[in-house]
Amino acid sequence: AETPAAGDWYGIPVSGNGSEVFLQYCRVEYNTYGLTLSGWGNYSNNTAQDTVLVEHSLFRSCGSAIYRTGSTFWRQICFNYNTFQGSGGYVLNLDYYVNDVRVTNNVIVDGRIKVYTSYNAADSVVVSNNNFTFTTATTSGTAIYGNTANSDDVVIVSNNTISGPISYSNNSIRRGIQLNDGDNNQNYTSQYFITGNTINRVRYNGIAAERSKNIT
Repeated sequence: AETPAAGDWYGIPVSGNGSEVFLQYCRVEYNTYGLTLSGWGNYSNNTAQDTVLVEHSLFRSCGSAIYRTGSTFWRQICFNYNTFQGSGGYVLNLDYYVNDVRVTNNVIVDGRIKVYTSYNAADSVVVSNNNFTFTTATTSGTAIYGNTANSDDVVIVSNNTISGPISYSNNSIRRGIQLNDGDNNQNYTSQYFITGNTINRVRYNGIAAERSKNIT
């Protein structure tokens, strides 16, 4: 039999309007992606009503655990109490655009987070109590990266531990946390709360938050 490897199967597509996922106590491995998201969820009073929830699961020898492949407005995305064993890519690749996101109490090895919020509603992003460990100098980029697109977005990044590789080369983790305000006119009032994080052996060993929005 062939030795299993990442990419042996594509992953679990979540598509169509109003679709939801509840994935708990699962092992997902040797795939390209865990979940791929597309399609719109339902909403009421500018609040997402549909949920993608992943908890108490193991992802290894694979690409992103959750990857957004198309417009995914109006979904609450929850990724809690999981273990991710990657190869330097994204554990969560939520790009253009998502709504409420919760990422808590995960053990993440060689995996990064990227979240872009939606411009059409006030969104909240919470990334807290996660343990990030980067083991090789081939990992690059920022461990936790966020970009807000609405004036009333709230982002909380708290009590995470981020440890980079010993190498300080251009390929090592450059920064622990980076949050950007997506408004080029500097009119946004997005609130960033960055508290209680421990960052070790990162090339720039630090935190960057554009326009210094309420950092504590």
